[in-house]
Amino acid sequence: MTALSDETQTKVLELIGAGRADEAVAVLEEGLAETPDSQPGWAMLMSVRYAQDRLAEWGDAVARLIDRIENPEHTLLPLVSDMLLRGFGDEAARVAEAMLEQWPDSLAINEFVFFYKLTYGRDDAEAFAEYKRWNDLVKRIRPAAPSSPAETDRTPDRPLRIGYLSSDFGGGHSLVAVLASWFAWEDENSDVHILYSNMDPAIEPYPVFTEAADAFVNVSALSDVELNDRIRADRIDILVDFILHLPGNRLGALAMKPAPIIASWLAVGIAPGEDSVDYVIGDEIVVGPAQRDNYVEKVVWLPDTHMAWQPPPRSPEIAPPPCLANGQVAFGNLNRIAKFSPECLDLWAEVLSRVPGSTMTFKYTAIDQEQSKTYIAVPFLAKGVGLERLIFLGATPQFEHLETYNAIDIVLDSFPQQAGVSGFEPPWMGVPTISYCCIDRPVGRLALIFAKSLNYESLIAESPEDYVRIAIDLAADTDYLVEQRSVMRQRLLDSPLCDRTAYSRNVGLALREMWRRHCAGEPPAHFAVPGRASMS
Repeated sequence: MTALSDETQTKVLELIGAGRADEAVAVLEEGLAETPDSQPGWAMLMSVRYAQDRLAEWGDAVARLIDRIENPEHTLLPLVSDMLLRGFGDEAARVAEAMLEQWPDSLAINEFVFFYKLTYGRDDAEAFAEYKRWNDLVKRIRPAAPSSPAETDRTPDRPLRIGYLSSDFGGGHSLVAVLASWFAWEDENSDVHILYSNMDPAIEPYPVFTEAADAFVNVSALSDVELNDRIRADRIDILVDFILHLPGNRLGALAMKPAPIIASWLAVGIAPGEDSVDYVIGDEIVVGPAQRDNYVEKVVWLPDTHMAWQPPPRSPEIAPPPCLANGQVAFGNLNRIAKFSPECLDLWAEVLSRVPGSTMTFKYTAIDQEQSKTYIAVPFLAKGVGLERLIFLGATPQFEHLETYNAIDIVLDSFPQQAGVSGFEPPWMGVPTISYCCIDRPVGRLALIFAKSLNYESLIAESPEDYVRIAIDLAADTDYLVEQRSVMRQRLLDSPLCDRTAYSRNVGLALREMWRRHCAGEPPAHFAVPGRASMS
């Protein structure tokens, strides 16, 4: 690993300790000009710029030296990813785009830009265009598949061998609460279910997955070629990928077509964007008929919802809305800071400025660090909302996390990316959520699923001004807030969002229809699962 000289590091630390940050920056940039591949040096410079609230100038330094950096995937990409997680997504994207100009064929850098635009970007057309760009890119630069597409016995009604590939069969990711619903079946077909775990073997898988599996196989140590070989050896008819573009994904193995049919799931809000994948599974809300051709894959629409939630085994009792005791309304958002766009923070600040005495609670890993506080607080301060009205809490175990909602009257949803799996938490704890849907990608339409399923369409804003109006009106309606504490949890339990048996049955019907089409020699095509109006 390239490193700054000991002399440079010592001098930088001395200057920082003496409160002379700008001089420390000058020394760091001079050192990085000599050793541009020093990842620790770039990390130190980033830390200083974070502390100064001048992160854009770190990006300027990268731009000046970018043509001299030999290993950007190691040197810069982890730091850019860290920027995104801390909420500085626009700055991260700017640096990543500059990196792409220098290294256009870097798969890792391209994937970061792809993920950013589809998940956090404001422009739908630009984001959807990433699917074709990505598909063209991987076909051009990814190593060719070592063998022809897999083929298995094309008997329509026989028991199927279905494989499921995930990095979240354990480990505490919120995705588990909806992933489990895939395995709530009452199997009438005697299908064989093989779960391929891409997790660290040291992580204990959850019983809901191991008990549902005919075989549970850890494949994290296998190369893409070895994983392809293993899936073929298991004679998998349909492979369902739950990783997509998340870290550690296995798209390289999927490109080798290890099963006759490959499907993915829109629970993380994006599709693979590769024509080796046949289908992407969603619903009519997250992928409307007009949006289907934006995808490389063919769209399968499930009835009602493309995800169903398994409530936690232990939950706090629901307390009365805190405004009754405090005399002031408590807003909150307990999602990761990366979802907090500048426009979103500005609108939340406007809400608090219009609701006197109201507070806003934030809660996430590292959100209580100074840099994260500063990023969030600046728009509020600009509108006259003091720091004493902002509450920052770090991560806690699930029970305590849910208990936090007892100190919140109203959740203000983020945008353009909204709450995903975490969107189930507020209704579970009786707290209404105000949302604004301003993009047509799945990550910006998730709130509509909750609103439609729970009959809360009145809480979906049609504009930023409408968002503020709804928040002001709701803050003044104490009777409504009290009523929701008593009805929302049961309403959620009675909705399709918690009907795991029906959901699993619908998934099974979708997989069977994929198989029927394959056996009939039909190419993959958009289709709706029986039980709802056809959208084809």
